[in-house]
Amino acid sequence: MKTSLRLRLFAAAVLFAFACTSQAVDRAPALSIEAALKIAQDYLKEKPAPPAIVALTLESATLRGQKVWFARWSSPIFGGPKPEIGLQIDMSGEMTKVVSGGGEPGKGQRRYGARDMR
Repeated sequence: MKTSLRLRLFAAAVLFAFACTSQAVDRAPALSIEAALKIAQDYLKEKPAPPAIVALTLESATLRGQKVWFARWSSPIFGGPKPEIGLQIDMSGEMTKVVSGGGEPGKGQRRYGARDMR
C-alpha cells in the first residue's frame, strides 16, 4: 500500500513538473526580438570596424526557464584579454559580453587540444 501511494505521489510530481515547463515554453519573451536586435546593433555601433550579427537566438539561461537573447558576431572582436564572440541580453535589456576561451595560454599551460605526438 505504501508503494502505491509513493508511486502516485511520484506520478503527480512528474505531471506537475511537465505542466510547469510547458507553461514556461508557451509564454512569449518579455523582450521582443526587435528590441534585442536594436540593443545589439547599438552596442556594435560603438565598436571600430564592427562585425555583422549572424544569429539572434532565444535561449534558456537557467533550469528555471529564464530566457535570454544571444546575438552572435560574424567574427570575434579583439581588444580585451579574450576575444568577444557575442552578446547575451536578458529580458530586462541588460547586456553581458560573451567571450571565447581563446587567447594565449598562461605559463606552464597548453592550448586546449594540444597534444604531444611522441
